[in-house]
Amino acid sequence: MIDSVVSDTEDWFSEQLHDLPVIDTEFNQRDHAPDQVRVWFANGYGISIIQGEMAYNTDDSNYEIAMIDRSGSIIYDGDVVSREDIGVEGPVSVERLVETMREIASLPTDWRANL
Repeated sequence: MIDSVVSDTEDWFSEQLHDLPVIDTEFNQRDHAPDQVRVWFANGYGISIIQGEMAYNTDDSNYEIAMIDRSGSIIYDGDVVSREDIGVEGPVSVERLVETMREIASLPTDWRANL
């Protein structure tokens, strides 16, 4: 059952990201923490997407998102993710999630990406 959920999730993300400059994706299923997907774009930035009981969400259809650098550290930038003070935004709808992925992918190259 879990394998089919991960497979369905990977398929959905592939559909959403097909026209974006994705360089890497990582799917993390965890027993005692929310499931996480991390996506990195060619510009050196990425997005962390969490869904589950411990995430900032209201139900299973909403997500918690954070802008991340290549190492996976949260970037505290209120211009992209609205909660600069904690670095994450949630709950967000699927529409906001896709909009944020596109916004992050379109940012200028992160100078730290080549370090």
